[in-house]
Amino acid sequence: MKKLSDNIFADYGFENADDLNAKTKATIFIRSRMNEEKMSAAELARRSGLPAPNISEILNLRLDR
Repeated sequence: MKKLSDNIFADYGFENADDLNAKTKATIFIRSRMNEEKMSAAELARRSGLPAPNISEILNLRLDR
């Protein structure tokens, strides 16, 4: 069995592996903070100034943008 690195995207040959890994880690951090503060996605949108659909994309790991 092959040992995986800290970047699973690189392990599977994604061209933009570093970007995807960074975006995934950022999303995990955001979700963690939201859970700690019991914050909804709507509240995050309000606080961040980002539109709710953008927050939804981030939280659902739609990372193509």
